[in-house]
Amino acid sequence: PVPTPKMATSAAAIPNNDNSVLVSLPDPPTDGITGLSYVDELLASTSWDGCIRIHDTKSRSHKATKTMDSGPLLSLACSATSKNDVLAGGLNGNVMIYDMSSHTSRRIGRHLGNGRDNKVACSCLSSLETGLVASAGWDARFHLWDVRSSNENAVVNCALPAKAYSMDSHHSYTVVVATANRRICVLDLRNTSQLLTHDRESSLKYQTRTLRLFPDGTGFALGSIEGRVAIEYLDEIKAEQENKKKYAFKCHRVGDTVYPVNAIVFHPIYGTFATGEYLKSRLWIFMLLSCKGFLYPLLFAAPQFLHNPPFLLYGMNRRCRWNSRDVGSME
Repeated sequence: PVPTPKMATSAAAIPNNDNSVLVSLPDPPTDGITGLSYVDELLASTSWDGCIRIHDTKSRSHKATKTMDSGPLLSLACSATSKNDVLAGGLNGNVMIYDMSSHTSRRIGRHLGNGRDNKVACSCLSSLETGLVASAGWDARFHLWDVRSSNENAVVNCALPAKAYSMDSHHSYTVVVATANRRICVLDLRNTSQLLTHDRESSLKYQTRTLRLFPDGTGFALGSIEGRVAIEYLDEIKAEQENKKKYAFKCHRVGDTVYPVNAIVFHPIYGTFATGEYLKSRLWIFMLLSCKGFLYPLLFAAPQFLHNPPFLLYGMNRRCRWNSRDVGSME
């Protein structure tokens, strides 16, 4: 029989080599973590085990676990308009909403595929201030859903050039999607007749792994599988007039070994950002031209800044030696 790894059942403080302290939350996911997000003062997480979990990071306690019946959950977003709603995207294409107050869930939409294959996973989610939910998936489609509707029909949708890997939004109308084949798609939700306004190639030579918009929405950071991060601007002409030029830099490298950049997160106030790699679990925090690196023993999954108090939360996945499955831990 395949042994089952033992998981932590209570919060534990772990000293780090830079005098900081890592605190693990109790009752973590039983499989790899795919997303972390704050809803009010609670931390929501999704996992390959198909569940949404809610933790209170102040009391360091587990509040709830909800099975979403959508297979492994690949994407997560907390509602921009409700303190009770958490959204998740499943491997089967479902776009689900979980109400923490009633502990109930329902489907608000579904990616149905493009007719060429069965790749329908909802890989990206974003909640907008208008009450709509944006999703993109492996079926190379972008959708807008209305959570108030019960008919599961998209408000509007459009084709993407390839499978969606990462997505971010700013305010209620700007959405940027990174797809396969190194394409970067900019969508303006104010123009429903022509959502896709720009489709350009990434400045990085290798496949994009993650994308995050600046806090002010003027540009974005890209991370690639080749251990590089690129800084680009949405309005390149305006950026050049302001003497702002796109650039890229190397990171997550040890000697001749290169690790993919798995995650990027911006601090909402200070504009600093952190990047995490998947294989060696190295976390880098960048501030202007300086940076600091931290090495952790697990697989870095999903970071999230909490600025009051000033914490950086992240999911770590422990590789199980017996069956090569990821087991989650949150710190």
